[in-house]
Amino acid sequence: MIVSKQQMTIPKLPKHLWTNIKVFLILKAPKNLWRVIKLKYAAKKLKSLLKTNLWDLEDTDYLDEIISAAAVSSLLIEIVSCIVKIADSVHELASVEKFQQ
Repeated sequence: MIVSKQQMTIPKLPKHLWTNIKVFLILKAPKNLWRVIKLKYAAKKLKSLLKTNLWDLEDTDYLDEIISAAAVSSLLIEIVSCIVKIADSVHELASVEKFQQ
């Protein structure tokens, strides 16, 4: 199964919402928060794709590839979780120590 690029992007939002989000991210959020948000969204989409019945399990020729893809996907989801925890910790440390961006 091939996941299209459109399936892995953030859904289209009205322009005024994007403007508000950009202002928040530029003025109030840490520099890398936008990347973290995109990573979390991609991981959520990946989890939902793994839970769906899109895999054709009757065709056992591709079973090794399916297992490999699921294993890699699981690792990527764990990595995203770790990145989010690190980003949260860095942001908390910066706010406690009153670092400037």
